[in-house]
Amino acid sequence: MLQSSRNSIAVCLLLLAVPSVWFARAVAEWSEYKLFDKADLVVIAVPITTKNTEERCKLPEGFAVAGVETEFEVVSVTKGDKTLKKFVLHHYRLVTEGVPRSPFLLSFDPQQRQEYVLHLRKEPDGRYAPVNGQTDPWLAIYKKSANKPKPRAGDFKSLHWVLEITHQDVETKKITYRATQERWYKKPDLFLSINKSNHRGFETEYRYRRKETSYSFYEGRGGINIFTRNRYPAEDFTRGDFGLNDAYRDSRYKKVGTETVCGHLCDKCANIISPEKDKVWLWRENGLIMRRESVYGPTKYDRATLMISTVTKVEVDIPLEDSLFELPARFKTKDTTNEPTNR
Repeated sequence: MLQSSRNSIAVCLLLLAVPSVWFARAVAEWSEYKLFDKADLVVIAVPITTKNTEERCKLPEGFAVAGVETEFEVVSVTKGDKTLKKFVLHHYRLVTEGVPRSPFLLSFDPQQRQEYVLHLRKEPDGRYAPVNGQTDPWLAIYKKSANKPKPRAGDFKSLHWVLEITHQDVETKKITYRATQERWYKKPDLFLSINKSNHRGFETEYRYRRKETSYSFYEGRGGINIFTRNRYPAEDFTRGDFGLNDAYRDSRYKKVGTETVCGHLCDKCANIISPEKDKVWLWRENGLIMRRESVYGPTKYDRATLMISTVTKVEVDIPLEDSLFELPARFKTKDTTNEPTNR
């Protein structure tokens, strides 16, 4: 069982609004794709034993912790050793509870037989640890939802949708970027996105994806620029492009209302860690992301920016020819997977 339940987290988030340094602590953002990409092992598993160890140390932020080992029984493996039956999770507990700005650590009750989704890295001694580190392990390890499965946008046979995208300076409210993005998808692995804007000297960006390979091109006043060729995990294909999977949605977002977007009833959900900086509107019928508002920054080089994408047109399960997803002859591909990019 998680040491701090999702309800407790929500309470803490409300307390963040109180002007006090007691609760304020930055939490690193890890997307589901990043968790999957960086993990050595992604599994659904059940804790069967847990014990404290003699290990004592401090986390990077200075919190004193004690070692814990929890043995898990594997239910299924999404990434990693498919023959794995059991493994030991190396994690920590706080030596002193109630410390200001303390992290959300993990504890488990084997008697509950609760299934967890775990994104893990393998340590030199053979144990496993949360892939994102030990300070906020709940981002990488969370309860598997026992609720009725939610609709998945990836269950579409085909899809055509148009998004209006804007970037807005949070302080001045000035629009710094505007684009129209048109996307097509056909099962099982055909995807095309055309982004029309006037940014960095390129008027149009094309993204083609087939199976686990994605090609990106810019075309405009500067000619054609091969941006990159990336390989995506198969599990990620229908997540970032369309919707949120059940476990990710249940662990990261909380429903805060309902609204209509592009004529369709949507569940409005807010990120439980930063509700004012990350909101999504999910089409109730099928889980498609119909609107998203995210605040990024400020950084050393950029001011805080509000990024908004809204679906303005959507067509589901329409006939799409495979030829639509073929690369035009003017695009010459090059494998740049291992080359540095300019972004």
